[in-house]
Amino acid sequence: QPTSEVSEEEQARLAKFLYTEADKNKIPVTWFYWSDEHLLKDENTGDGANWGLIRFDGTERPLFNAVKEFLH
Repeated sequence: QPTSEVSEEEQARLAKFLYTEADKNKIPVTWFYWSDEHLLKDENTGDGANWGLIRFDGTERPLFNAVKEFLH
């Protein structure tokens, strides 16, 4: 799990850019952390800004909403 020092909103912006460019160029993208629930609790970053599409409590991150149109 990469340590994150960016906000959830910035994660969403970066992911939207990544998926948009990948889609334009026909490059497949694999997102490894669908849910933070599968991470060990002590693997959380101090600010809670992990990179899962779904938070520990089951709610969707802005990141999920930014890329869901690309998910098949």
